[in-house]
Amino acid sequence: MSLTQQIIQTSEKLYQQLETDRDQLRVQLHLLNMEAREEWDKLEQQREKLRNKLASLSKDSAEDAADTFKHLADDVREGYQRIKKSLQ
Repeated sequence: MSLTQQIIQTSEKLYQQLETDRDQLRVQLHLLNMEAREEWDKLEQQREKLRNKLASLSKDSAEDAADTFKHLADDVREGYQRIKKSLQ
């Protein structure tokens, strides 16, 4: 497997985990306070950028795209964690 294929595979797995986290939070969306809902809306925009970046991984330089993807994924993951904490 080439480096590019490995990067794409790893990125796809990371994105799928974020989607799982997102789906779990959506179930609890009605419990969110206004501050958490605003953060949710911001994270939805970032998740969309992440999905677009995943689609372009094979077109971009693998290393540059992977760095950008990981940064966006980390931002989304941290946001989901903040929302989870606010629900407790």
